[in-house]
This record gives sequence, C-alpha cells and structure tokens, in this order.
Amino acid sequence: MRFLWPAALGLLLLLPAFVIRRRRVRPPALRLPEAAALTGLPRSLRSRLTFLPFALVAAAFALAAVALARPQSGLTRETGSTLGVDIVLALDVSSSMQAEDFAPADRLTAAKEVLADFVERRPRDRLGVVAFARHAVTVTPLTLDHDILTAQLRSVGVGDIADGTAIGNAIASSVNRLVGSEAESRVIVLLTDGVSNAGEIHPRTASGLAKARGIRIYTVGAGSEEGGRMRVRGPDGRFQIRQSPGVDGRMLREIAEGTGGRYFLARDTEGLRAVYEEIDGLERTELETPEWTSWAEEGPVLAGWASFLLFLAMALRSTALRSAP
Repeated sequence: MRFLWPAALGLLLLLPAFVIRRRRVRPPALRLPEAAALTGLPRSLRSRLTFLPFALVAAAFALAAVALARPQSGLTRETGSTLGVDIVLALDVSSSMQAEDFAPADRLTAAKEVLADFVERRPRDRLGVVAFARHAVTVTPLTLDHDILTAQLRSVGVGDIADGTAIGNAIASSVNRLVGSEAESRVIVLLTDGVSNAGEIHPRTASGLAKARGIRIYTVGAGSEEGGRMRVRGPDGRFQIRQSPGVDGRMLREIAEGTGGRYFLARDTEGLRAVYEEIDGLERTELETPEWTSWAEEGPVLAGWASFLLFLAMALRSTALRSAP
C-alpha cells in the first residue's frame, strides 16, 4: 500500500476539532421546571442514537480524506523465469545396485534418497532423471515440477531395464536432454557402481559430445574401486554372493575432468550424501528474478463508501432521527 498524495491525510487532524466543537456548541434547549424530576427515567433508543448522524459524517470525512491521498495497493509479479542451472541426474539401475552395503538397505535405495534430498535443495533449478543399465531411458525430462520428478525417481527399480552398465549411452541421453537449454550452467551428475560393459556409445565419445556443448559432468562412484564379493538379494528374495569388478574410477575421472567436472567416490550412504552436498555447493548461480508491480487505485472505493455514509447520515436526520426545530 502506498499514497500518491500523502499530504491529504493531514485533513484527518481536523476530526478532533469537529468533535470538540460539537460537544461545546449545542442547540438551544427548552428548560422546564419539572425537567429535574425526569432525569432518572430511562432514555429511549431514539435519544441514544442521536449521535449517529454526526458519527457517520465524521467517518465519511475520514474516508474522503484517505481517498484524496490516493491510496494504491500493489501486486508484485515475476516477469519470467530466470536462467540458473539445468541438471540431469543419471542413475545406474543395474543389478549390482542391489548390493546391500549402503545402509539402510541397498545402493539403489540409498542413492534415490540422496538424490531426492539433492532435488529438494534446488527448488529454482530445472532437473531431469535418466536411468540406465544396458540401455538409457529418460525417466523425467527437465522440469521445475520437483514433486513429480521425485515421485518418478522413487519408482525406478532394478529390472526396469535389461541388465548391464551402459555409461556412454547414459551420458549421450543426458546430453540430449540438455540440448537447447538456455541455462547459464548445464550439468550431468552420473552415479554408477560398476564398469561400462554395454551400449552402442563409448563413454569417451559421449564425454566429448558433452564437452563440445559446454556441458559439465560430475561422476560419482558408489562402492569401491577394488571390487570383491558382495551380497545381493535375488529375484526370489534370497541373498546371493556375487563378484563385483568395482568402480572404474580411472574412466569416471577421465570423463569428469575432460568436461571441467570432478570425480567422487562414496563407500557408504553418508559418503554419498556428502558427495551430493559438495556438488550442490559447486553448482550454485546467483539468481536475480526481475519483478514488476501492478498498482490499483483504492481511492474510488473509499470515496464511494464516504458518499454512502454521508447519504445515510442525511437520511437519518430527515427521518428516524429527525429533531424538532
């Protein structure tokens, strides 16, 4: 709320003078010797409301004074969306992500929880999700609707895609999601726990595509680089012991550093959470949202109410609260 002519509010200072004058200047009254004997009688409703016309006139005067000051109410809106960071989260959903070495369950469950927290911390950025195993599939294109994105992220599971680890395909699919983006920064965050062993596109080729388009890649290894035996829950619910080749840290580091990104290794859930918190801090852009304010005149409404109160006061004086001359 603002006033274009605030000086008009000075008229409100006249109201106390009007009230004082009314109390001091009263119309002449006829005095009767017997009037003293009638002072104890109850007053009628009409006599109790004799002040009402003056009160309505005073209220009308106050509203008119405020209306003359030209009050305006403003509605502020954003002129458009700002260009911040567009991020594609590439998530490995191969069978090895069922390894139960990440509390409280397996690697995939822990990864989805950490990614959901990452999404929640970036409400003003567009994010998308690509899941990959033997092939890469876009789960959610770039969007600001993070509720839908999180729901679709949580629905992804092992077995949705034929088994394998196609890191090159995952990067290429993520690059396709970012092509045409006008964001100030475009980023791929790829999480895997294994070695690229499937797909039509080599990881180095896909990394070159990203670099050529100015897209930065952060790679995250889940587990260990040494490999070894791991416990995996099978389709029948029983645990199986499998041999894991480990994370291909050398390849992931080459992919990330070749695009200006970084490689991280997380051996447990807390380490994974710390990795994504660090990436969150690295990819921050100061955003300034342009705004404009639409101002609406409130004076005409107040003037209308002032006129109504003045008319009501005149009507009462001429009818129900009319005083004898």
